[in-house]
Amino acid sequence: MGGDSFHLAVAENGVARGVASLTVALVSPDLESMSREQKLKAMHEIWEDLAGEDQSLESPSWHAQALQETIDRVRDGRESIHDWEEAKEELRRRM
Repeated sequence: MGGDSFHLAVAENGVARGVASLTVALVSPDLESMSREQKLKAMHEIWEDLAGEDQSLESPSWHAQALQETIDRVRDGRESIHDWEEAKEELRRRM
């Protein structure tokens, strides 16, 4: 999917934190006019940018409990682990 590049200013509490460079098919921030594929592409690029930021952020207090519940479900055979790349491909096929 080809697209236009644009820069998104990132601010927190009114303070500029940086600029993220995104490439999406539409420059318009109007989500209703974007296709599902365009929205997913933008979300992916934003997530990749956020993942590279400061790793010192603390998890919310409920996070450890949620992780333990998932571990318990996997251990008990009520849930299975899937490769992330394969899971993304499966979700894309369903859409």
